[in-house]
Amino acid sequence: MLQIVGFLRQGVTNSWSTFLLILTLVALPKAGIIIRGVPITWGYILLIVLGVLGFAEWLRSLHADDSCRLSLRPLACLVPFQLILIGTFTTLGYERMGYAASLFFSFVIMPYLMASLAHGVSIKASAVTWLRNSVRFAIIYGLLLFATSNISGWFIEVPGLTTMLGGDIPLAGKNNNRYGVYKFISTYSNGNIYGLCFLMLLPLYTIIDSARFVLLAKLTIILTLSRTAWIGLIFYDVIILGKSFAARNRKGFSRGLLALAVDLAAIKGVASFIPWPKDGLLDKNLGGRLPQFNVISTMKQNLVDGNYLNILLPTKPFLTVYEMTYLSILDGFGVLGLVFFILAMGFPVYYLARTARQSGNPWLQAVCLSMILYLIVAFSDGALVNAPVMAFYWALVFFSLRATGSFPRMEVNTPNRAPWALVSYRNAGGHRHDESKA
Repeated sequence: MLQIVGFLRQGVTNSWSTFLLILTLVALPKAGIIIRGVPITWGYILLIVLGVLGFAEWLRSLHADDSCRLSLRPLACLVPFQLILIGTFTTLGYERMGYAASLFFSFVIMPYLMASLAHGVSIKASAVTWLRNSVRFAIIYGLLLFATSNISGWFIEVPGLTTMLGGDIPLAGKNNNRYGVYKFISTYSNGNIYGLCFLMLLPLYTIIDSARFVLLAKLTIILTLSRTAWIGLIFYDVIILGKSFAARNRKGFSRGLLALAVDLAAIKGVASFIPWPKDGLLDKNLGGRLPQFNVISTMKQNLVDGNYLNILLPTKPFLTVYEMTYLSILDGFGVLGLVFFILAMGFPVYYLARTARQSGNPWLQAVCLSMILYLIVAFSDGALVNAPVMAFYWALVFFSLRATGSFPRMEVNTPNRAPWALVSYRNAGGHRHDESKA
């Protein structure tokens, strides 16, 4: 079908497809329109169009293409959560269409489209350049927006491109103000979403770009003023330290210590400019998250009363997924739903990690680290129903599975490295970057 339609065939059209996907998902993820309360981004529309065009070809390739069949197990592990999700929506209903549509698309439709897309769109060296430049654009534009918003209180907005067209709340009116200081949001319209997405990008980005931009990327994560992003950045450094220690890599360990020290100092320095309440960084209400723990009390009461079905299965219409992802899934879909959710999200990490461990492939190791970071910070704020978070996650899964054989050939140049900026999962294990090839 792809050969007949011609949209994803090898060549110019394939390159344009890859370029537009990276542009609309990484550089301009909030470019789009809001229709009847449902946000629709151009990146998601492109994902749907290209994914649907390639779906029949992907199905046919399952019989003959070994790398294509690698996507079947992660997709199979999604089915239990998909069933409980659909069952909840059809039997109990939902209260807000936008959130329900986003969750349904993210877990029932998007994984199959992304698997199809990963099969149809080839990953070439130019894709690395486009990804690098898209990240650079988000960083530079974000720094400009951060400066202008905090100096003048005015946000640069281009509806339909940097923000949603049809939205009735301007950027200044959204939850982007931390005690009088506007967060770093770039084109993501939200500091937490930017922080989550760039945490997922960071392990790969340390491989494909120079130290000064990696350092800027880490700085922008800190400038989101998101405590969740800060925790994720610290975990990133700690994981690098752990890998270096396990590999007995003294140089990698010393770089990891330096990176951790610099990041902690930067976080402390930025935090000192924020007039935090008396409780400090971690207020007693956990940033409004404390009520989300009520689900545990409800579960305990159901256990005492013997209402075991109310523990295992959802009992009310779906409302939304709040910041604390796992507690929200437990509240919305019961214990069984939480178990199936963890299976759906966690199995791809195990699956890729096993391949990465066997091959020693630094690219796959970086992808695994990206996904692990997300699963960790999701305890605090996973932004599960917000674009483009799940698009990033499923792209990491299915493009990595499809490209396991081609990753070693994707040589990149990372000049001007600084140890505190460019400590990655790759050099932490004793591997050195190849600087001889572009």
